[in-house]
Amino acid sequence: MRQARRRALSVWLPNWPITRLQRVMPASSPGGIATVTVVDNARRLAAVDAIAAAAGLSPGQSMTDAFALWPQVKIVEAEPEEDERSLTRLADWFQRFSPAVAVDGPDGILLDIDGCAHLWGGEEALARAILQRLT
Repeated sequence: MRQARRRALSVWLPNWPITRLQRVMPASSPGGIATVTVVDNARRLAAVDAIAAAAGLSPGQSMTDAFALWPQVKIVEAEPEEDERSLTRLADWFQRFSPAVAVDGPDGILLDIDGCAHLWGGEEALARAILQRLT
Protein backbone atom coordinates (compact mmCIF):
# COMPACT_ATOMS: atom_id res chain seq x y z
CA MET A 1 0.00 0.00 0.00
CA ARG A 2 1.38 3.41 -0.99
CA GLN A 3 1.35 6.28 1.41
CA ALA A 4 -0.43 9.35 0.06
CA ARG A 5 1.83 12.37 -0.41
CA ARG A 6 0.73 15.50 1.36
CA ARG A 7 1.14 18.72 -0.60
CA ALA A 8 1.77 22.06 1.06
CA LEU A 9 2.50 25.52 -0.18
CA SER A 10 4.74 27.73 1.95
CA VAL A 11 4.47 31.50 1.71
CA TRP A 12 7.57 33.18 3.08
CA LEU A 13 7.35 36.87 3.98
CA PRO A 14 11.00 37.57 4.86
CA ASN A 15 10.53 41.16 6.01
CA TRP A 16 6.98 40.99 7.36
CA PRO A 17 7.31 43.79 9.98
CA ILE A 18 8.42 46.26 7.30
CA THR A 19 5.78 45.07 4.83
CA ARG A 20 3.09 45.56 7.48
CA LEU A 21 4.35 49.05 8.34
CA GLN A 22 4.49 50.12 4.70
CA ARG A 23 0.84 49.17 4.33
CA VAL A 24 -0.33 51.23 7.32
CA MET A 25 2.00 54.26 7.20
CA PRO A 26 0.50 57.33 5.56
CA ALA A 27 3.59 58.04 3.43
CA SER A 28 6.85 56.36 2.66
CA SER A 29 10.06 57.74 4.09
CA PRO A 30 12.65 58.77 1.46
CA GLY A 31 15.41 57.73 3.88
CA GLY A 32 13.91 54.32 4.50
CA ILE A 33 12.31 52.72 7.54
CA ALA A 34 13.75 50.65 10.35
CA THR A 35 12.10 49.14 13.40
CA VAL A 36 13.89 49.21 16.72
CA THR A 37 13.64 47.09 19.87
CA VAL A 38 15.56 46.77 23.12
CA VAL A 39 18.08 43.90 23.23
CA ASP A 40 20.30 43.54 26.31
CA ASN A 41 19.53 47.13 27.40
CA ALA A 42 20.50 48.54 23.99
CA ARG A 43 18.20 49.85 21.28
CA ARG A 44 18.88 47.78 18.17
CA LEU A 45 17.37 47.59 14.72
CA ALA A 46 14.94 44.71 14.37
CA ALA A 47 14.02 45.11 10.69
CA VAL A 48 14.99 47.44 7.84
CA ASP A 49 13.44 48.20 4.46
CA ALA A 50 15.30 48.06 1.14
CA ILE A 51 16.31 51.74 1.23
CA ALA A 52 17.82 51.45 4.71
CA ALA A 53 19.52 48.17 3.81
CA ALA A 54 21.06 49.76 0.71
CA ALA A 55 22.44 52.51 2.97
CA GLY A 56 24.20 49.87 5.06
CA LEU A 57 21.73 49.39 7.91
CA SER A 58 20.93 45.88 9.11
CA PRO A 59 18.98 44.10 11.84
CA GLY A 60 20.98 43.82 15.06
CA GLN A 61 22.81 47.09 14.48
CA SER A 62 22.67 49.61 17.32
CA MET A 63 20.33 52.52 16.70
CA THR A 64 23.19 54.93 17.41
CA ASP A 65 25.38 53.34 14.75
CA ALA A 66 22.47 53.31 12.32
CA PHE A 67 21.84 57.04 12.77
CA ALA A 68 25.56 57.79 12.42
CA LEU A 69 25.62 55.86 9.14
CA TRP A 70 22.25 56.99 7.75
CA PRO A 71 20.55 59.85 9.67
CA GLN A 72 17.68 60.02 7.15
CA VAL A 73 16.19 56.71 8.28
CA LYS A 74 12.79 56.82 9.96
CA ILE A 75 12.85 54.79 13.17
CA VAL A 76 9.65 53.08 14.32
CA GLU A 77 9.20 51.00 17.46
CA ALA A 78 8.96 47.29 16.67
CA GLU A 79 5.52 45.82 17.38
CA PRO A 80 5.97 42.04 17.39
CA GLU A 81 2.47 41.44 18.77
CA GLU A 82 0.89 43.50 15.99
CA ASP A 83 3.12 41.76 13.43
CA GLU A 84 1.80 38.42 14.68
CA ARG A 85 -1.85 39.60 14.70
CA SER A 86 -1.59 40.94 11.17
CA LEU A 87 0.10 37.74 9.96
CA THR A 88 -2.76 35.77 11.51
CA ARG A 89 -5.28 37.99 9.68
CA LEU A 90 -3.39 37.36 6.45
CA ALA A 91 -3.49 33.62 7.13
CA ASP A 92 -7.28 33.92 7.51
CA TRP A 93 -7.39 35.67 4.12
CA PHE A 94 -5.49 32.72 2.61
CA GLN A 95 -8.43 30.43 3.37
CA ARG A 96 -9.85 31.43 -0.01
CA PHE A 97 -7.13 29.17 -1.46
CA SER A 98 -7.24 26.28 1.02
CA PRO A 99 -9.36 25.38 4.03
CA ALA A 100 -6.24 24.35 6.00
CA VAL A 101 -3.95 27.33 6.64
CA ALA A 102 -1.53 27.98 9.49
CA VAL A 103 0.90 30.70 10.54
CA ASP A 104 4.46 29.36 10.31
CA GLY A 105 6.71 31.32 12.63
CA PRO A 106 7.04 35.09 12.52
CA ASP A 107 7.31 35.32 8.72
CA GLY A 108 5.47 32.48 7.04
CA ILE A 109 2.15 30.89 6.22
CA LEU A 110 1.55 27.25 5.29
CA LEU A 111 -1.33 26.08 3.13
CA ASP A 112 -2.36 22.46 2.81
CA ILE A 113 -3.07 22.28 -0.93
CA ASP A 114 -3.64 18.54 -1.05
CA GLY A 115 -6.94 18.09 -2.85
CA CYS A 116 -7.54 21.75 -3.71
CA ALA A 117 -4.77 22.77 -6.14
CA HIS A 118 -6.74 21.32 -9.05
CA LEU A 119 -9.47 23.91 -8.37
CA TRP A 120 -6.97 26.56 -9.42
CA GLY A 121 -5.64 24.70 -12.45
CA GLY A 122 -2.77 22.97 -10.66
CA GLU A 123 -0.04 23.88 -8.19
CA GLU A 124 1.78 26.35 -10.43
CA ALA A 125 -1.44 28.15 -11.32
CA LEU A 126 -2.36 28.30 -7.63
CA ALA A 127 1.04 29.78 -6.77
CA ARG A 128 0.67 32.35 -9.54
CA ALA A 129 -2.83 33.29 -8.33
CA ILE A 130 -1.53 33.77 -4.78
CA LEU A 131 1.42 35.85 -5.93
CA GLN A 132 -0.80 38.01 -8.13
CA ARG A 133 -3.24 38.70 -5.29
CA LEU A 134 -0.47 39.40 -2.79
CA THR A 135 1.16 41.85 -5.15
